[in-house]
Amino acid sequence: MPTREELEQEFIRHGIDFANPGFCDTPAFHAAERRSPRLLIKYAQYINALNLSPEYLERARAVVRESAEFLYRELVADGRRGACIDISSTMLRFLESQGLWAYFVGGGLRVQFPARSHIETKWFWPIMHGDNPALMGHAWVSAPPFKIIDLSFSLQPYTAREQRHLNGFVLIEDCEQPPDQTTLTDLMEPEVRAELRQDFGRPPRMDDLREVAPGLLEFMADFPPCRTTKDGVRLKYIPVRVSAPDLPLEEMRNLQLRGRYPGQLFEEFQREINANR
Repeated sequence: MPTREELEQEFIRHGIDFANPGFCDTPAFHAAERRSPRLLIKYAQYINALNLSPEYLERARAVVRESAEFLYRELVADGRRGACIDISSTMLRFLESQGLWAYFVGGGLRVQFPARSHIETKWFWPIMHGDNPALMGHAWVSAPPFKIIDLSFSLQPYTAREQRHLNGFVLIEDCEQPPDQTTLTDLMEPEVRAELRQDFGRPPRMDDLREVAPGLLEFMADFPPCRTTKDGVRLKYIPVRVSAPDLPLEEMRNLQLRGRYPGQLFEEFQREINANR
C-alpha cells in the first residue's frame, strides 16, 4: 500500500488538486486516469491513508448515519430489491455533497445464517459467468471512519425463510478479521469454477486469478475482507474493485425511489435535516 505522501506526489505529477473530497471527478483526474487506469484505486488508497481529525470523524459519523437512515427508509418504502449498485452510488454522492471522503466498492458478500436456522450459506459472487446479467456481486461504500456502509444487504431477493433473519443496514467501523482465508468459493459462481476446472483439467486455485482476473490478488492485499455479525447473521465483505458514478448527483437517473431521482432525494433530505436541527 503506498503512503499518503507517495500518493500525493503522484497526484501532483498528474496536475491533480487533491485537497477536497470527490477530486476523482475533476477533469485533471479523468485525463490522468485515461493514461493510468489504476488511478481510481489510488484515490481510494488515499482516502484510507488520510489522518482525519477527531472533529471530522465525529461529524462524519453523524452525516453517514443521517444519510443512511434516510436512504434506507426510502428504499424500503419504494420496495425495490437488488439495488446495491444504485443505492450505493447515490449514498456516495450524498456524502460527497456534504463534504465527506468516500469511495464506492464492488465485491462479494457471504451471508452465513445462524446454525439453528438450518439455512445454507448464501453468496453474492463478484466473478460471474457471462450469462449472469448482474453487473457485480454486491456493492457498498467506504467513508472513514466506516469501512462498510451497506444500505441494501437486507433488501436483496431473498427467500421468505432467509428474510426473517435480515433487517436494516450495515455500518462497520472496526472489521472483524475473518478466521478463514478467502477462497474461490467466495469469489466465483459455481459455473465459473466448473468452466475453469474443464479448461485447466484440474480444480482451479487462487493463483489462477493472476490469469483469470489480473491485478485482483494485489487489490485484495490492499483492500482486505471485512467481517461482521448482525442479528446473529455473519457477513463477510470481500472487496474486488473500486468504482465511481459517471454523473453528478443532480444528473443521476439510475435510481428512482417513489418517483424521485437522487438529486431530488438529496434536496428532500436536506430539508428534513434542517427542519430537525
